[in-house]
Amino acid sequence: MILSESTASAPGDPAASGNPPSANPKSADQKSVDPTQSDRAPFDPTDQRTYLEVLAAASPAPVKELAELLLAELPQVEVLENRTGLVMLPYVESVAGQSFHLGEVLVAEARVRVHGQEGYAACLGRDLEQTLAIAIVDAVMQGQDAAFSPALRAAVIQVVQTQHAAHAQADDTLLRKVEATRIELETF
Repeated sequence: MILSESTASAPGDPAASGNPPSANPKSADQKSVDPTQSDRAPFDPTDQRTYLEVLAAASPAPVKELAELLLAELPQVEVLENRTGLVMLPYVESVAGQSFHLGEVLVAEARVRVHGQEGYAACLGRDLEQTLAIAIVDAVMQGQDAAFSPALRAAVIQVVQTQHAAHAQADDTLLRKVEATRIELETF
């Protein structure tokens, strides 16, 4: 295997995404969760933020396999940075909406250069190998050079779409299980 170190991954912090809480059209008193609706923008696997979030949250195996596939087709990959560190985790308090730092979290980050194009990735945890793989994917997706063939981008898009579908299915299943436990109380 070409990659050699290790990082766990997780999607970006929802508090840092800047997405406002969705307004409920029913009323302020009736709040219900509809697991089939989302307030996010449409899914675009070529959008940098989208594919980085999906791959950072994905299980490591498919991401590392994708990187191995890309490395077989790419010229030399220069690793500029591959390390772990601590960062402050921003969070928004749910009642007053105040931002605060929840604490420090361990992250792995990697920065690479492939054919003059830099790629960057950061994931929660310490799996430097997965983070390095995502940085390589980022360089391929951002590259405009002929070295980055459409077939390489197509392979990345396919993995991103597969992982996004798996995440969406897992989220939907979890939301439906949680919704099934909801009880309605009447006030006398």
